[in-house]
Amino acid sequence: MSGKSTYLPTPPKGVKGFARIIATARKHTALLNHQGEVYMTGSLLFGKLGIESKVNNFREFHLQQSMNQYYVKKVACGDYHTLALTDNGKVFSCGGSLW
Repeated sequence: MSGKSTYLPTPPKGVKGFARIIATARKHTALLNHQGEVYMTGSLLFGKLGIESKVNNFREFHLQQSMNQYYVKKVACGDYHTLALTDNGKVFSCGGSLW
């Protein structure tokens, strides 16, 4: 994906390897590759990408580096948060809620 709209399927830039799981919710997407790395794109509102940035959103996928020390097996997205499940059963979350 780039900052421009496209009407043809296009491989995302910045993602290494092949995708195992894709999760999406309100204005953000998480992609988990075969190496257990999490890539995020979309709105950074409420910290739901788990990536600090001075911009409001990412138009391309970015590696969620703070999870690199773990092998992530699954990801899930809620409207204002993201969850990651590791191979040893630990669950990590980032983001918040309106409640």
